[in-house]
Amino acid sequence: MDRPTYYIEVKASAGDGESAFPMSANEWEQARACHGIQDQVYVVIRIADVRSEPRVLDVIYDPSGLYRNGQIALTASDMWVRVGKPSASMTSNRP
Repeated sequence: MDRPTYYIEVKASAGDGESAFPMSANEWEQARACHGIQDQVYVVIRIADVRSEPRVLDVIYDPSGLYRNGQIALTASDMWVRVGKPSASMTSNRP
């Protein structure tokens, strides 16, 4: 049997790590792509107190699966803003 490919994302915080952490759209898409695939595993490792006494806070296997099961939550907090006249492709997606 072949070994799975692991996609490991490390999220570090100078604080206690109790607050939410950022995850880019590309990272989330990779996590989604790995969900349910036998030979691909997506893992997020959270490190807290990196400037004083670093410690592993969480090891999160298959965040997409955990989200689907209601065990983690996503919060949208950032967006990209482009200054200037919108291009045709940007205006075609307006509600």
